[in-house]
Amino acid sequence: MQQIEQLIGVNKTASSNKTSNKLAKVLMFDGTLSLILALDLIVFSDLVAELMGTVSAEIYFAVGIALLLWAVDLFAMGLHKGLRKRFARMTIWIDWAWVAATALVITVFPEVWSGSGIAVLIIIGLAVVGIAVMKTRTMSVADKDHQTVA
Repeated sequence: MQQIEQLIGVNKTASSNKTSNKLAKVLMFDGTLSLILALDLIVFSDLVAELMGTVSAEIYFAVGIALLLWAVDLFAMGLHKGLRKRFARMTIWIDWAWVAATALVITVFPEVWSGSGIAVLIIIGLAVVGIAVMKTRTMSVADKDHQTVA
């Protein structure tokens, strides 16, 4: 009987590790997209400013720097299980804050955005929603695995 319990415990641990690996992949995916956007905003901030509307290039450059730091954090969490366990939930809240801020700037300041600028903001916002949902689902599976193991 003890051998069966040990096997079940191993299976639950394996399931928990599998969930952690999925979360790591989602964080690395998020980090990759954030890094690409960050580099685009840093390198092409003048062009982005022209295409997006009337917001200055310096703002896009600053957002690019912030996204670069965010990408580094996401990569660190994706690679380090301890950081992932401690901070992954926070990334979900930050994703939803990004989505809310995107909706807010489009709604409150519509005159500063071009049509293509609004479209780009909506596309990025939807991508962040998708990432937040992936993280949330992965975390909820991890919670269920943890409850089952405990």
